[in-house]
Amino acid sequence: MPERGIHEPCLVTGRPVSLARSSCEALRVRGHEVVGVDAFIPYYPRAVKERNLRDLTAQPRFTFYETDLRTADLAPVVTAATPSSTSRPCRA
Repeated sequence: MPERGIHEPCLVTGRPVSLARSSCEALRVRGHEVVGVDAFIPYYPRAVKERNLRDLTAQPRFTFYETDLRTADLAPVVTAATPSSTSRPCRA
């Protein structure tokens, strides 16, 4: 559990499917800043991913990037998920 006032960011890939969705919610509830990334590759139907994503996008401490990690400029994602020098690694 993070110390009060410290909300270190955590990067979660494949965000809209069930395991990543649960991880994002658990981290967010514990006070972490959560950065979710998914490319919406059609392994799962896009509508399912969008439905799973909808609940978190309205919550505080959650940012989502629709980005393909294989080809995108990851600078904005990495910047959003870079912890401050006083934070510790995140654990769900």
